[in-house]
Amino acid sequence: MDYHTTVSELNSVRAELRAIIAELEEISFGIRRGLSGIGTESCASAITMVISSLCIAQKSLDKVNESAVFRWFSELHGKTEAAQN
Repeated sequence: MDYHTTVSELNSVRAELRAIIAELEEISFGIRRGLSGIGTESCASAITMVISSLCIAQKSLDKVNESAVFRWFSELHGKTEAAQN
């Protein structure tokens, strides 16, 4: 895996997580606005708690140093090759 592939994969994961968060926000909003009944607010609140956790994960993922990840994968791959030979 080269550096550009590493960055591309990390960016792909970041984008996917952002898309999941956006979709959950839409679901939560829809539940709050479109449904009524017992448990509606609890359901929307539970989704909001998941969103909060995912936002924390997103912030952590955004701080990942691509160069460090690339070096780690390169070292791991090199050790794997040496063990196979």
